[in-house]
Amino acid sequence: MRLYPGLLPTLRMSTCPPIAVDRLIGLAGVLPSLVKTMELKRKLPVRMSVAEADIQLVKIGTIIERLADPDIFVWLGRGTHPTEVELHRAATIVADRLCGAVANPIIRIFTQDKEVIAYGAQALEIIGIGYIFYGIAMVMTQALNGAGDTRTPTIINV
Repeated sequence: MRLYPGLLPTLRMSTCPPIAVDRLIGLAGVLPSLVKTMELKRKLPVRMSVAEADIQLVKIGTIIERLADPDIFVWLGRGTHPTEVELHRAATIVADRLCGAVANPIIRIFTQDKEVIAYGAQALEIIGIGYIFYGIAMVMTQALNGAGDTRTPTIINV
């Protein structure tokens, strides 16, 4: 975490249930400034010594490891390395949780109405699923373009 402090939001989403910033601070017994700097600025506090940062990061890591979702990280219970399928599945679930956590704040920029926020967050999640297929289509059409077939991608995109 010292090398990549911006990973903290992702790690928080890998717990069961996903853990809030304030709850992580309380459970780990770490300095709020550390967690908030990692979350907002994606770096460690400048004035914190390396030794103190390491102590605090170990506490955070211990809590996240203890609360890791056993349904996502099934290999932890077995004590083995994950298979490729398990690793991809876990990454997809954590990414989905991150997207869901971001949807509400995005909608709140435009309104404070709770009902509109709920519908808007649901719409963003549905639209987000469509981007998977959009990405696949882009890769396929660009592959055809690269292979010299420009007519088929043109027809697909019209």
